[in-house]
Amino acid sequence: MRIIYFFTVLLTLNLFLLPEHAFAQRFIAIRGKVQDPLGRPVSGASVEAEKPSDRRRTWTATTDEKGWFGMVGLSQGRWTFIIEAPGFEKKEERIYVRMTSFSPSFNFMLSPMKVSLADALTKQIRDDLSTANALRDSGQFDGAITAYEKIVSENPRLTMVGLAIADTYRQKAAKQDNLEGRIPIYNRAIDFYSKILKAEPSNRRTRIELAFTHLQKAELLQQLSDITSDN
Repeated sequence: MRIIYFFTVLLTLNLFLLPEHAFAQRFIAIRGKVQDPLGRPVSGASVEAEKPSDRRRTWTATTDEKGWFGMVGLSQGRWTFIIEAPGFEKKEERIYVRMTSFSPSFNFMLSPMKVSLADALTKQIRDDLSTANALRDSGQFDGAITAYEKIVSENPRLTMVGLAIADTYRQKAAKQDNLEGRIPIYNRAIDFYSKILKAEPSNRRTRIELAFTHLQKAELLQQLSDITSDN
């Protein structure tokens, strides 16, 4: 299992490699919430923060069932936040993050996806997404995945739905009591992320999520190895 440990360390360094001067800085922890125009929480939304002056410094998080997310490790300066969720318009917002005595909090509002009124599937797509999201948020992961897959089969260009499927597999893996049973579920998530990257090689959010999934799987394999060694 030394190879797995090495892979985990290498992948972590690749994701979070910082300029040398950054180690002398104090890092900031932030939290925030993503809502729709009616103030309802948007769960499963992707929140990505990048510093335009240094593209190697990128953080990503996913909102929970109440729309909350958190990030640790940001430095003071101007950051670009990119928020995406199935059924909503992509949002980009530039915010100056300051060092304070408390964790700064940011709220983002996502607008429903705008689709031409001539598209007869608009309402159906939104209804189907709402149903799939509700299933996922209630822990009915298999039902949610089936619902998402039906949407993708009928609307292949909705990339964010493919991401929702992969994210749902990761949530399902996290809830699986049998540690060994998590491995094939992580593999399914990896398959979906890889499929999206094959169609869209420049999709950076998918690359980041794929890397994190590989990291989670590697850490799980190491944990299983440790358990076997102790026994």
